[in-house]
Amino acid sequence: MDITAEHRFERPLAEVWAMFLDPEAHARRFTEMGHRDLEVLEAVPGDESLAITIVRTVEVDVPSIARKVIKPTNTVTTTDEWALDADGTPTGHTTMEIRHVPLKATSTATLVPDGDDACTYAITLSVSLSVPLVGDRIAKALSPQLREQLEAEFAACETWLAEAAPGS
Repeated sequence: MDITAEHRFERPLAEVWAMFLDPEAHARRFTEMGHRDLEVLEAVPGDESLAITIVRTVEVDVPSIARKVIKPTNTVTTTDEWALDADGTPTGHTTMEIRHVPLKATSTATLVPDGDDACTYAITLSVSLSVPLVGDRIAKALSPQLREQLEAEFAACETWLAEAAPGS
């Protein structure tokens, strides 16, 4: 199952790209989203790139169909790799693991300029569960919670940008 979402930042692409290259912005985003017990396992900044792995505790509302597979409180590990792709587009690739859950989740995100003073953040999240007969149904049932998490991420990014803006 794929979920796509877009968010328009009323900020120049360079400012938003700088946020995605800042390890502190990633940690803060998850904290802002209500995740706790956060630990940055690895952060490798480069020239116009960042590789970062973060583990944290996440609480979610679990639909009844998923309660045998997913608990309300989970340990989640994400590995993000942000870099410029071949044509110079800022791009992020993420893999997510949830401890003791047969879930595979990956995402690809891009930042595209939208005029001089704005940009669009587009993300595609792919989720599958290795649960015979009901894996697809469980993934679909999780869709509202995943969309809420994406909206919370957008809001957390906006907060970071507002606080990091010159003169803030």
